[in-house]
Amino acid sequence: MTVASEADRCPPSEVLAAFVDHRLPRTRVVALTEHLSTCAECRFVVESAVEAQEEEKSETSSHARTWWLGGIAAALAAVLFLTPMARMKVQTYQREAAMRAFVQAQPKEKRGVESRLTVFPYAPFRTMRGEHDNEKEPLEGLLFKDKADEVIEKTLHDPSPAAAHERGIAQLVSGNADKAIQDLTAATSMNDPRAWSDLAAAYVVAKQYDNAVDAANRALKLDPTLNDARFNRALAAQTAADQVKEWTDYLKHDSTSPWADEARMNLENAQIELTPIRSNP
Repeated sequence: MTVASEADRCPPSEVLAAFVDHRLPRTRVVALTEHLSTCAECRFVVESAVEAQEEEKSETSSHARTWWLGGIAAALAAVLFLTPMARMKVQTYQREAAMRAFVQAQPKEKRGVESRLTVFPYAPFRTMRGEHDNEKEPLEGLLFKDKADEVIEKTLHDPSPAAAHERGIAQLVSGNADKAIQDLTAATSMNDPRAWSDLAAAYVVAKQYDNAVDAANRALKLDPTLNDARFNRALAAQTAADQVKEWTDYLKHDSTSPWADEARMNLENAQIELTPIRSNP
């Protein structure tokens, strides 16, 4: 086990107080700012202290400065002993930070699954020539899965539909389609069309195509403009004729995005499959 470096440790409340009150030396401000960019707990403490400062100033400007200089360290220390509501806010900070890092870690050259997940921008999905199971996974892919594991860890004990939604997406990227379906099914309890669309994506990966179509249709009923669901429904089409129908429908709603380019390619492949092979006379 390695010992955490000084930069990785949370600073004492007195240092946070000096930072909020603009009394921290400039050389330490840079390091602390970097720490705050990655530490949800300290960021929450600082923001809580700033809010307390503003509230105190608005109540009595003459007393605020005296109170702030004398009691800010104690106030910050008190915030660290979090109430259930404050603890929930910290957990939300952590969860959201982990999810942002996960989304940003998606490799630009290849998305995590073939189906379309609502949280990610476009990236192609393809099997590179020469890929073998015994070849090492690229570093970007390993980092992506590490970030997925962090999301799973941060949401594991959070029963909210939002957490279940994020955890389901991370489970799918990590290769756990069954767990993803379980979590995303829970996320649909709020009838969020994005959750239904991502559930359809998980069903596509699990090759449960009828369920994928049903989930995509539920998403589109709630939000007819959600092309993520339309894309997943097309992927779930099992016959070439149905594929032609679904990809044609998709392109009616989206003809210009990178997803549309992929849809166009899938449409052409389905049309080729439907074209009868002529025998030589």
